Amino acid sequence: TTSYLSPEQLETARRSAQAPVESAVVTRYTARGPDGTLAGTAYFDSHVVRTAREVLVIVVAPDRTVRSVDVLAFGEPEDYLPRPGWLKRVEGKRVDEGLFVGRALAHVTGATLTTQAIAAAVRRVLAIHALLEAPARPAK
Repeated sequence: TTSYLSPEQLETARRSAQAPVESAVVTRYTARGPDGTLAGTAYFDSHVVRTAREVLVIVVAPDRTVRSVDVLAFGEPEDYLPRPGWLKRVEGKRVDEGLFVGRALAHVTGATLTTQAIAAAVRRVLAIHALLEAPARPAK
């Protein structure tokens, strides 16, 4: 599904994520179980870490927590990539849980910029997801 955020929604997402939200166009992919219930919603987040692009797939569970974060592309040297265990620490977290390196997320020596970029991407996706999944307001 492709959604288009209004300028107000973009600003709300920026404030909630405390991270840049550069595009008003959001594409998300939903997965459903055999019984038709929502299993999760996946978002691709592409951003520059230092000088090269990183692409993540972030899956949000139906309860609006992070189900998983996977690195699909990483243009920086592999030494700058945190270990998979660090990515697991993000799972189960919500947008309001202080997903910042040095708060809810541990520092990783040699991967400071990468972990900060991943944390910002997760906050951005969770903020956008909350906006798009918000219950519709009744008409006045």
